[in-house]
Amino acid sequence: MTYTRHAFGQSGCNRIPWPNIPPVTVFEPSEFRPFWSKVVQLHRAGEPVVVRGRFTVVDNAHLGITGGWQADVLWVIAVPVRAWSESLPLTTSRMLKEYFPNYFASEMNNKFTISATSQLASWLTTKFAVPEIQKMLAEQPTSATSEKLMV
Repeated sequence: MTYTRHAFGQSGCNRIPWPNIPPVTVFEPSEFRPFWSKVVQLHRAGEPVVVRGRFTVVDNAHLGITGGWQADVLWVIAVPVRAWSESLPLTTSRMLKEYFPNYFASEMNNKFTISATSQLASWLTTKFAVPEIQKMLAEQPTSATSEKLMV
């Protein structure tokens, strides 16, 4: 989530600053608060954090991005999801930490946790991301969007 926050020009989630991070802001910072409120609301409810939005792209010379247009983005953020956790067999559930999948890289150290992460990602993709992507693709873009996509 640190990059997600930085993409909107916000500080990271952890207390350790990233002193050498290049400028990664690509979305209008003023659009962060409504987006993040939805992320927090879903996370607190134990729901999948799948948030679709249209965000204003800003210039970022470091990344070679020219701003001044809007991008439709589907954010899928891996956080604990109650329905997925409750669907697991009890023995499996007991083997995962309460904060799964938000493990440190050093905690992803065996086939079980890697497999569980893969299964959660597949579940999120199939049940939540793909239907939203299909909706996005079915919508007719405006002529301004079409012109921008063709550039």
